Amino acid sequence: GDPAQAGENSQNIDVELSRIESLEATLLGSLQDPQMRAYLAEFTPAFKAWSSQIHIAEEMALADTLNNAARAAANLANGQAEGAGSVVSEEAMNVVYGARAHRDKIDTVLENMIQRNNVLMAEATKHAADLYSFSVALLTGLLIGSVIFAAVTATWIVLSISRALTSASRLANEVA
Repeated sequence: GDPAQAGENSQNIDVELSRIESLEATLLGSLQDPQMRAYLAEFTPAFKAWSSQIHIAEEMALADTLNNAARAAANLANGQAEGAGSVVSEEAMNVVYGARAHRDKIDTVLENMIQRNNVLMAEATKHAADLYSFSVALLTGLLIGSVIFAAVTATWIVLSISRALTSASRLANEVA
């Protein structure tokens, strides 16, 4: 019922809405998955509608509270010790109930985004495991190929040296 608190709440909602719009712009530019882009495109309008209705309900509740306080003060001034009656009008409550549909939409979109993220994470994990297996097989193949190449090269070098020594030995025997 505090007007200062209501104004602060309204400012906080506006700040959060601006942050969400900024994040949405950043995310839409970087999201590769079309389904996630669609979920994000659903989220922001639902959040705007919800926050707008909550803001309206907050203003109505504040007005109701001030009216009720004035009514209670008038009753007391007239010597009546009765309360002010209903704290929040039915109209304000209807706005809150209307905002619930937007909140449910937000919850559904967020749940869908979480499920999609889980699917994408599982796919990425499987891809990483497959890539790891391929990398291990490739490196093992390269290692085996390197060992074979080194053995063939070493054999060729030994044979070349042996032939040269045999040829030099034969030459030395012929000269002697």
